[in-house]
Amino acid sequence: MVMAFALLMLGIAAFTVAGGDDKPKDEPKAKDSDVLDGPGIVKLLKGMGYDVKELKNDKGVYGGSITYSGKFDFTVSVGLSPNGKWVWMYVWLTQLPSPKIPADKLTSLLSRNDTGGPCFFTYNQKNNYFRAKVPLHNKGISAALIREALVEIDDTISSAVKDWDPTNWEGAKDKGKEKEKEKEKGKEKDKN
Repeated sequence: MVMAFALLMLGIAAFTVAGGDDKPKDEPKAKDSDVLDGPGIVKLLKGMGYDVKELKNDKGVYGGSITYSGKFDFTVSVGLSPNGKWVWMYVWLTQLPSPKIPADKLTSLLSRNDTGGPCFFTYNQKNNYFRAKVPLHNKGISAALIREALVEIDDTISSAVKDWDPTNWEGAKDKGKEKEKEKEKGKEKDKN
């Protein structure tokens, strides 16, 4: 019995020393080699075979932009967040003809944000553009992860084109025909 008690106590001590005390552990700190900086993003994209245009601000290179060809051909910017914790991948989709966006299109994009992911839609009011964005935690980002995010962006924007592209909105084709007629009238006036 004394022997059983001693073995029990030894087991409890070993369990506690091995970390079985259920106290939260600090997440291991990322090594500098696991975290990308702006030039590191450019190097990674070039290593994937892309022609990269450097993205710069007053602090220097913070990322790069590439052209991706999939269901859509688009330019994607891959840039470091100001605090360095995130790498943002984003696509400027289209400049809207007016800041007045049909409510059904906005609610559809917001619904996609709620049910989809990690790619989501945003609206840039300053430039009147819709954007598609994917955030990546800046730790251990690989070429495979970038490729996966590019496919995610392509799938997301292609499945929602009717909501973000104003040429697909109701009445857009009629407005386009009216503009063509106005251009033709202008050409006829120029001939006279």
